Amino acid sequence: MAELIGISRGHYIDFEVGYVDYYPKEIVDKLAALYKIPVDDLLDDYNRFLYKGQGKMIREYRESLGLQKKPFARLIGVDPNLLRAWEADQKRMNINSWEKYFKNLIKA
Repeated sequence: MAELIGISRGHYIDFEVGYVDYYPKEIVDKLAALYKIPVDDLLDDYNRFLYKGQGKMIREYRESLGLQKKPFARLIGVDPNLLRAWEADQKRMNINSWEKYFKNLIKA
């Protein structure tokens, strides 16, 4: 299986046993195609949030509240530059930040 999706056996085992918390889109797409199942069936809520585009999802949520970036950043307690990086998909949000700020707010 690892060879079919283009990763090392060790890396694949890490995915299987849950040693990683982030699943790259290209790997998930290959696995879904090989197993002939929807991508959503492979992903937990955090990875679904990333897969569907963290920046887009954060921006849509912020805009639904009618807030600009700075006031929204203050509201959730993060640095505005970090929020900008998340929204621009320049920095992947880690699972701890997702759990703290968005897990119960944004459903992917």
